[in-house]
Amino acid sequence: MKGLVVDCSVTAVWLLEDEDDRVAIAALEAVDTTPISVPALWIYEVMNVLVVAERRKRLKAKKFNVLLEELAEIPIAIEHDVDPNRVIEIARRQKLSAYDAAYVELAQRKSYELCTLDQGMKKAARAEGVSLFEPA
Repeated sequence: MKGLVVDCSVTAVWLLEDEDDRVAIAALEAVDTTPISVPALWIYEVMNVLVVAERRKRLKAKKFNVLLEELAEIPIAIEHDVDPNRVIEIARRQKLSAYDAAYVELAQRKSYELCTLDQGMKKAARAEGVSLFEPA
């Protein structure tokens, strides 16, 4: 595997104690040996997941910053380069949000596998010729 693009659904499993998924855990275990990339919007999605978890009493306020610090220690490349035209083309073709299309576009451009728990994004990625991360 050349590398991974992980989305926020995967990151949420890494951060929230009441979340569990074998694919997401396997992706976390791969970070020491596999390059991980995310589109720049990812950090805002992650912060939103944590804010919502805090509001819903799934996360204590004092744990919020600890989780962000732990996340900062994971070697994740935040990609700022984007081809908006390609993102829009994928979004239109696959009926995705521009947010989800950004993950698919990044995986496609870098020839990385996509790791997501979102079934719609998985279907779109396959249709765009993007390989999905499947743990051994």
